[in-house]
Amino acid sequence: MKAQKQFKITSLCGLSCVLLAAAAIVISGCGKGGSAKLYPVKGTLTDGGKPLANADIVFTPKDVKETVAPSSFGTTDASGNFELKTANDGIGAVAGEHTVSVTVGGVGSEPKEGADGGEEKPSTGAIQEPKEYGLTATVSADGENDLKLDVSKQ
Repeated sequence: MKAQKQFKITSLCGLSCVLLAAAAIVISGCGKGGSAKLYPVKGTLTDGGKPLANADIVFTPKDVKETVAPSSFGTTDASGNFELKTANDGIGAVAGEHTVSVTVGGVGSEPKEGADGGEEKPSTGAIQEPKEYGLTATVSADGENDLKLDVSKQ
């Protein structure tokens, strides 16, 4: 009887090991970057040479080949600086040519000075649509990706 119990335990251990190995293989395929290789991207967004603060910026790959190529996004700080990431917390963007979309002054943006010197209030509840400035950018697989983008230079 003791031999039968030992056999059952060994069989359960073997089954557990197989299931754990299978789970590890499945989970390893679901990493943060997905199947596309990401490269760190930072940069500065300006308008006529002046920093464009609190702007949302989205890089969308132009040429999607065999791999899944996610869009990357970021928000500029007060100096117009940004760093890109993906929706699943990957850092950077895929290599290649990208279309760049910019949204400025969306809900929650800082008030700006109006023409009369008073405070211009942001629109209440209106969601700003991304403006296509005709910007493109190339993310390199080699070297540093420190981009300088100016929306006035279309």
